[in-house]
Amino acid sequence: MNKQTTVLITLTFITAYFTTVHSDPSDRLKRSYDPKTVKVTRWLDTTTRPITYEEYIKSRDFAPSPNIRQLRSPLVTTDGVIDIIVNEDLYVHIEDILDTFIIDLQIEGYDINLYTALETSSPVSLRELLRDDLFNLDIVGVIFIGDLAVPWYEMDEPDSWGGQHVEFPCDLYFMDLDGVWGDSDLDGMFDSHTGNLLADIWTGRLVASPMHYYGDTEISIISNYLRKNHNYRYGNLRLDDHALAFIDNDWNMYGWGYDVALAYPDMDSVVDIYETCRDNYIHYLRELSDNRYEHLLICSHSSPFAHYLYYDEYNWQRFYNYEIEYFMMQALSYNLFACSNSRYVEIDNMGGWYIFETNYGLLSVGSTKTGSMLCFDTFYWPLGEGASFGEAFLFWAQVNMETCAGNESRSWFYGMCIQGDPTLKLARFQEPLTYCSYVPGDINGDSTVSGNDVVYGVRYFKGLGMPPVDSCWDDSLSVWLYVTGDANGNCRFTGADVSYMVGYFKGYNPDILYCPRLPPYSAPGRPAVLDREKPVQILR
Repeated sequence: MNKQTTVLITLTFITAYFTTVHSDPSDRLKRSYDPKTVKVTRWLDTTTRPITYEEYIKSRDFAPSPNIRQLRSPLVTTDGVIDIIVNEDLYVHIEDILDTFIIDLQIEGYDINLYTALETSSPVSLRELLRDDLFNLDIVGVIFIGDLAVPWYEMDEPDSWGGQHVEFPCDLYFMDLDGVWGDSDLDGMFDSHTGNLLADIWTGRLVASPMHYYGDTEISIISNYLRKNHNYRYGNLRLDDHALAFIDNDWNMYGWGYDVALAYPDMDSVVDIYETCRDNYIHYLRELSDNRYEHLLICSHSSPFAHYLYYDEYNWQRFYNYEIEYFMMQALSYNLFACSNSRYVEIDNMGGWYIFETNYGLLSVGSTKTGSMLCFDTFYWPLGEGASFGEAFLFWAQVNMETCAGNESRSWFYGMCIQGDPTLKLARFQEPLTYCSYVPGDINGDSTVSGNDVVYGVRYFKGLGMPPVDSCWDDSLSVWLYVTGDANGNCRFTGADVSYMVGYFKGYNPDILYCPRLPPYSAPGRPAVLDREKPVQILR
C-alpha cells in the first residue's frame, strides 16, 4: 500500500482504539506507569556476549548477488498481497509444504508474490524489491524464509543505560520502505534513519539454520513449522483461549497483565517476587502441566540463550534455550520482553526455539538487542479485535516506534521483530479452513480433462446443457462458484474460461488454473496442483 493509504489505515485504527479502549485520548497518557521510567531489560550473564557485525560477516558464506527470481505473481486478492522470499538453496527442499502454506494463505484471501534469493551481505536489493512491490502491488507484508540478507544498525545507548555502543539486526529497515537510512562511516551498518519514519508493512522471519540442538536440519525444522502452521489453520493445533503474563521483579508493579487482557480477557498473571522463579515458569508452561495457555508474555532479564528468573529479591536462576524443547513448553505465541531473546543471528536463540519447538509455538515477538516492547495496549488491543499479529505489530510500530519511551524510544524498539508467520490470528478469530474437492477443468465431472469439457462448457453457455458438476462456496464474495470451469483462475466462470481451455488444448496456455481462494484438494494435507509435472489424467 502507498504511504497515503498506510496513514489512513493508521488513523482509522487510532480512532477506533481511543473510542474503544480510551474514551478520552488523554487517558493514554494516564497508564499506570511512565514508559520513560521503566527499567531496561539486561543481558546479565557475563560469560556470553552478542555476536558483533564483523564476526557475523566473517561467519557467513555470502553470494556476490542475491539472484532474485520470481516464481509466482499475484492473481486476485481480497486481503492484500504478501511477498514471500525464500533462500534459493532451501526452496527446492521445502517446495511441497511451502505450496500448502501458500494455498492456505490464498484461501484466507491473500495473494502471493513468491521469490527465491541468495544470502548476501547487503540488504539493499531486497528492500528495493519490497519498495517496488509496495508501490506497484500494495503489499501488506513480507515473510523471509531461510538465510537471507540481514540489515544491521548501530547506535550508542543512552547514558542512563551505560552509554555502550551496540550493533544489532534491524528489521525495521524492511518495514519503513520510504524512509532514509544512512551509513555515515560506510561500515555496512546503518546509523541514521530520517525522512518519513512511518512503517509501511509488517515483516516476519523463519530462520532455522542457527538451531543446532537435538540434531535437526534446517529443512526438517522449517518443514515441521509449516506443518504446525497448516494444522493450526485447520483447527487441529489449538490450546485454550487463555493467556499468561509471567512478569519478573523489575516490572511487576506496572499492571501489564491488563494490557494482555485486551486480547485475552481470560488470563493469569504471575507477579509475586517469590513466584516468578524458574521452577514456576516451567510448571506453568510445560506440556505435563497442561495449562494450555495460547499466549505468553514473559518479562525477564535475558540473553538469546537464557532467561534470568529471580527467586527472591537478589538471586536468579537460568531457564535455558534448550529447555524449551526438553520440557515441551506449551504455548502458541510469545511476547518476549526479554533482552536480545529474538536476536535471530545467534546460535540457538530463544525467539527461534519458541517457534521451532516440535509440538507447539508459531510466533514470537521480541528484540534483537537490549530493550523490548512497551506501550503494550496498542499491540494487544488490535489482536483482541481480530487483527493478525502482523497487523497488530505494524500498528504498534506506527504509533510507538519513535515516541513511546521519549528520547529512548529507538534504544528500546529498533531491535523489535517477529519470528514466525505474521498472518496468524488468535485462535478464536482463525476460522478453520476447508478445501474444496474437484479437478480443475473437469467441467463435465468425469474425473478427466478433455475436449469433452470444452463442449460441455459451450453447451452450458448456449443454454443447452446443465451447469458444471462441482460448486464451492466463496466466502469472500458470498456466492457459489463453478470451480471446475474456472480454467483461467480469476474466480469467475465465464465464456473466457472455455476459450482458455481451447488455448490449453492448442498449447497456448501451459496450465489449467484455479481460483486461489478455493484450491482443489486431493488428500488430507495435500492440495492438488495441476501442472505438466504432476498431472491428473489429461486426455487430449
